[in-house]
Amino acid sequence: LSTFLSEALQLPYVPYTVTYLGDVVVSQCPCFIDENTELITAYALLKNAEIDLVHKSPEDLYADYREILNKHEVPRAFEYLTKMFILDYLMINCDRHLGNFGIIRDVNTLKWRSVAPIYDSGQAMGSQKQIYEMNFENAYGTFFTKQNRDFDEILHIVLKEHKSIDYAALYRASQRWIALLHAHQERAYIAEERIERCAQGLHLRIEKLKAYNENLR
Repeated sequence: LSTFLSEALQLPYVPYTVTYLGDVVVSQCPCFIDENTELITAYALLKNAEIDLVHKSPEDLYADYREILNKHEVPRAFEYLTKMFILDYLMINCDRHLGNFGIIRDVNTLKWRSVAPIYDSGQAMGSQKQIYEMNFENAYGTFFTKQNRDFDEILHIVLKEHKSIDYAALYRASQRWIALLHAHQERAYIAEERIERCAQGLHLRIEKLKAYNENLR
């Protein structure tokens, strides 16, 4: 799902695909660094800047992180950071900790090339929950600390002005994801009820995002 939604949001991402190891369904992706690049996580960037990760508020840590990216002139950093949290809002990814986003650095010149593409979004769409536990109306995630935070609050922090978002592309991404679930439903033992609940939930999240964004006009 992160692949389809990231593509719709025009957000850099690591493409994940479904494959099988024997009878076991697995996802696979290419390595997004090479011999000339390295990943520096948000945690490492904040620690290196001697930012107090214990006592500062999430809002202050967010501001500090933005300032670090600005200092190093990371291309389109604020845009992609905002879109990352929009992505998490849509798919209620509850595990966006400081170790699974960051920047890509050139190991030879030490120049900060770009934000890291989206990766490690496995705890999304209630993947760790039973169907009866799945709540797409009121959902919680993480925002620069381990403390759970209402996704509506996170969206309020990062989305301060109206953004042009292709909602038709988001709905097409939803359809592609649901088709993928159906394609692997039997071998992955996915209940039809779960697929229907996820489809309804993702559409609800898109509509909630659309309503909030329109109110910013």
